[in-house]
Amino acid sequence: MYAHNLKNEFHDLDIIAREDAWESAKQLGTPHPSLLKHGLEIDMDDGKIQVFNKWISDNWDVNELIDDAEVIEGIRFVRLDKVLSSKLELSRTKDIKDIETLRIYFKNL
Repeated sequence: MYAHNLKNEFHDLDIIAREDAWESAKQLGTPHPSLLKHGLEIDMDDGKIQVFNKWISDNWDVNELIDDAEVIEGIRFVRLDKVLSSKLELSRTKDIKDIETLRIYFKNL
């Protein structure tokens, strides 16, 4: 959302990684079970950066999320429609503002 100027600041960065990228991430931290109880995660910079090898639930295919990602300035970002869907699936209190922002964004396209 930050890359689309839908947030003025960010508090954390979630990264999904596969294959070589996941292996590289393991050199930077120790994988542990994800707090979402799906797959593994590696926390860096006091948890401000989290690298995941799976995404939220079995409803999400990491390869598809990465292969279908939007490229902004050479960096792959999960498409905003999928960000919205994942936030709706999680339905966490902390996601309510992002969900509303994304709904307004899509309404105004």
